[in-house]
Amino acid sequence: MPTKAATKSPALTKRQLNLISRALADPTRFEVFQRIAAGTCVACSDLREAIAVTAPTLSHHIKELETAGLVESARNGKFMNLTLRSDIWRAYLKKLSEIEPPTNPSRRIGHQLDGYRSIELLREGETS
Repeated sequence: MPTKAATKSPALTKRQLNLISRALADPTRFEVFQRIAAGTCVACSDLREAIAVTAPTLSHHIKELETAGLVESARNGKFMNLTLRSDIWRAYLKKLSEIEPPTNPSRRIGHQLDGYRSIELLREGETS
């Protein structure tokens, strides 16, 4: 039976959050990630057939996902199999869900607009 420590999500650092966000920001890399996440273990050769990129480009995208901690690779002879690090993915989603929206974003925008109006009024006064 797993202990609580074994089932606990890892704590992500700010650097890890940034790496994951940057990794997923690229549309092709996000597609690679989605295909890996959809399977239990995905072979690179399957990704190569499914996604229209060169082998070096696919390798680069996989490396970025590995660096971010989202996927693990395991060699099986000359083949490489990829799996989702579901613990990292869950921790990332948990961190995202903790982000609080601004209390009153329209008020903040209003203050910025008031500042711009003040600048415009000052400029108008200079030309008069």
